[in-house]
Amino acid sequence: MWTGEGRYTITIISVQVISKNGVGVISTYAFMDLVFNTSFCPEEIACKLGVSVKKMTVNVDTMGMSHKLVTRKVKGLEVGKQNGGALI
Repeated sequence: MWTGEGRYTITIISVQVISKNGVGVISTYAFMDLVFNTSFCPEEIACKLGVSVKKMTVNVDTMGMSHKLVTRKVKGLEVGKQNGGALI
């Protein structure tokens, strides 16, 4: 969130990560960044939930600089509020 004072903050929230294939649910914490258009998930969580993971490279632009990041693309996850609630 932009504070208007030249600073940017990210909120940390408690979430449940749910596999669409019904394998399971993991409770964890997530960064809620309202301006970033990509979500990241640790490979360990994806593997525990039995979803597909594909290696890829993405460009990340931060503070006026571009960086290449080797990461994994995950399919088949849903994220929701702890103790139920709407899925994100």
